[in-house]
Amino acid sequence: VALVARAYVALGGQPALGLTGATAVRLLGAAAVLALPTILMGGTLPAAVRAVVREQDRQRRWVAILYGLNALGAVCGAGLGTFWLLAALGTRGTIWAASAVELAVAVAAWSWVRRAVAGRAPHAESTLPRRSAARARRIAPGPAPAPIVTAPVPPRFIYALAASVGFSFFLMELVWYRMLGPILGGTTYTFGLLLAVALLGIGLGGASYAVIFQQRRPTLGTFALTCGGEAVCLAIPFALGDRLAVQAALWTEASATFLEHVTSWTGIALIVVFPAALLSGLQYPILVSLLGEGEQRIGRQVGWCGAWNTIGAIAGSLCGGFGALPLLSAPGAWRLVALLLATVGLGAAIVAVWGQSRPWRRLALPVVLTAAAVSLITYDGPTAVWRHSGIGAGRVALPADRAPNSMRDWAHRRRRRLLWEADGVEASIGLVTDNALSFYVNGKCDGNALDDAGTQIMLGMLPALLHPAPQSGLVVGLGTGESAGWLAEVDEIERVEVVELEPAVDEMARRCAAVNFNVLEHPKVHRRYADAREVLMTARQRYDLIVSEPSNPYRAGVANLFTREFYTVAQQALQPGGLFVQWLQAYEVDVPTVRTVFATLRSVFGFVEVWQSQRGDLLLVCAAEARPLPVAALRSKLLREPFRSALANAWRVTDLEGVCSRYVAGTELVERWSNWPQQAPNTDDRNRVEYGFARTVGADAGFSVSVLAREAEASGGARPWVTDGELDWERVRDHRQIFAATWSGDTSVPRDASPRQRWRARFLQAYYGGAATREMVDMWEATPYEAVFPSEVAILALAYADVGDPRALPLAEQLASYYPAESASLVTLTRWRQDDVAFPRH
Repeated sequence: VALVARAYVALGGQPALGLTGATAVRLLGAAAVLALPTILMGGTLPAAVRAVVREQDRQRRWVAILYGLNALGAVCGAGLGTFWLLAALGTRGTIWAASAVELAVAVAAWSWVRRAVAGRAPHAESTLPRRSAARARRIAPGPAPAPIVTAPVPPRFIYALAASVGFSFFLMELVWYRMLGPILGGTTYTFGLLLAVALLGIGLGGASYAVIFQQRRPTLGTFALTCGGEAVCLAIPFALGDRLAVQAALWTEASATFLEHVTSWTGIALIVVFPAALLSGLQYPILVSLLGEGEQRIGRQVGWCGAWNTIGAIAGSLCGGFGALPLLSAPGAWRLVALLLATVGLGAAIVAVWGQSRPWRRLALPVVLTAAAVSLITYDGPTAVWRHSGIGAGRVALPADRAPNSMRDWAHRRRRRLLWEADGVEASIGLVTDNALSFYVNGKCDGNALDDAGTQIMLGMLPALLHPAPQSGLVVGLGTGESAGWLAEVDEIERVEVVELEPAVDEMARRCAAVNFNVLEHPKVHRRYADAREVLMTARQRYDLIVSEPSNPYRAGVANLFTREFYTVAQQALQPGGLFVQWLQAYEVDVPTVRTVFATLRSVFGFVEVWQSQRGDLLLVCAAEARPLPVAALRSKLLREPFRSALANAWRVTDLEGVCSRYVAGTELVERWSNWPQQAPNTDDRNRVEYGFARTVGADAGFSVSVLAREAEASGGARPWVTDGELDWERVRDHRQIFAATWSGDTSVPRDASPRQRWRARFLQAYYGGAATREMVDMWEATPYEAVFPSEVAILALAYADVGDPRALPLAEQLASYYPAESASLVTLTRWRQDDVAFPRH
């Protein structure tokens, strides 16, 4: 069913479905496409059961065997699809492969039927193979067995139980994916692995029925025990809580290869998912056995039991996605499922012993299981350590000594930093005080109000600067609100639309009002909560600027905004001369994946430039055709707000040379990287970017912006095309040197460095090497140069201030118009060192 659904998305070129009017039509189309395959799939198990179960099989063990084998086959399908088929063959290829398997099964089944029919002809048994003849004798009609007397259980009650456990398990699957994403990475591999582990438990649990119940039939009390046991198995990992998260962090830290990562993820999934899934797999054949014995009405009963179980599963999915998770939070929904299963188990146990003598003795174990589950879910459960620490992405630094007190202190600090959290329909959001304010989406930091300002502000301001007269813009992703808020402050801009998938992100933008021009109340900004692809496909409006800053492409589903189909839609939504800007992480990614992104953009846009916003972040500026940078017009533009403040705050530059220092490469180099042998674009059908990033998350995978920059410089492509004026290229190199030191810690001497650049390298090496401030002052005074660039002025002012030199004050005054807080701090430090303060030093 999942493969057919992905085929619909890929072959129809449709986005993930959002809740808009146009979606209703596509939902009907999806229903029409999915209806026949899913109906036929749903009928296979009852048909197979009807074919093999005979009257002698009073416990209906063949139901369990077929059910278990079906689930174990699904494990193989989920594993192969996740880790090989979809990445290697694409969606279409995987669909054809699955169809070929189904066709082969159909041919084999039809051939078997023909042989079986031939075997029933007179004197035909002797011509059958020995196995077939033996089977024909085994299934021959015999004397009716003696009836087994059991306590009658109304079928409607059994079907209600089937719906209840289906509801609980599928609601829990949503909780598992939401909760385990933060510690397992949240990639497409995470989803496939959790699905495979859950199916493995179901398959082994179903098959174990045939072993456990060889001589006796299960009772309603047996089913009650499985529900109580499942509730306890769900509650134990909940009670373990952050201990599991810490263990996941330790295993992730020790994993060096992708296979080792998969092994560690599987270990956590087995602890959390497998025990409950094992008992869940045991429940279905028990319920079928409670409906009757032998082959009597077996197909009908299996079909109805499966139907009600599926109805419950659908209800659990809808309730979880649109109700329980947003209203109760994921840990709250986890508690709800455990409590629901414990209640169902206890209720079934009461019904089983109703009217019997000494019922309390039979209720002792169900009561104990219920009490244990209820007791375990009263624990704190997963906290910010689990949910908002970046464990799955390898972003957590555990104490080096691993001592219990150090680990406890680390965990407490992670919890204290959490300011606010919520579970939305699409994601869990947490606001954390990590060096300013950060917001975490499904356990991974997606932006910091200050640390990521270089990207978040300039993502909107760079295209607004490069475009001659932008009037409208669309921003994919709200986040901190800086991209949309600063863009809306441009005088020429009349309207900015923000498309955000998760409304809970609004809280981050609200708390960042001081740095995003109060974007939620800005008159030019209009928010839409929907899928960005659907908005662009259905919108009639055209935009001068479209900026895309989704989450990291390794997160499941995000790479759909990095495909050729999406870029085609975005290009069609641009006004003539419009610009499209794509943010791309330049860390934890290999070279082939970056080449794929370049090739995908070049397959749609005729002009692609690479800019670096800050360390590890690239801005890919795209347009239909190349355009030069008009130097005079841009210099004039930089004197106006908000460009003046944006560049000073985000990039710490004040002139056009500083802007151009962030230019990395032009279309020629992008084209060369795109034309690598066998380099194909990223598409909905073959999403190479999603799998490429997912394999390298948390690891140094080989790509470096500096390598790209050196190749561009060697080929003469490191300078943008300029007209109507000249740039001071030596000053551009000065800016690049300071940027490399302040953002990347690179204080090496540039090739073909000027005397000033060689001296600056030594000064920066002294500063970042922890040299004494008096030594730095003496070093500076020994040179004939003046501090010109903002970062240079700030470093020199700090050195003067730390020794109480009054020359720090005019330097601090130079910074006041751009960085008032830093300026005031420098003045205060200078006065303190001079004892010119009214408060004691201590």
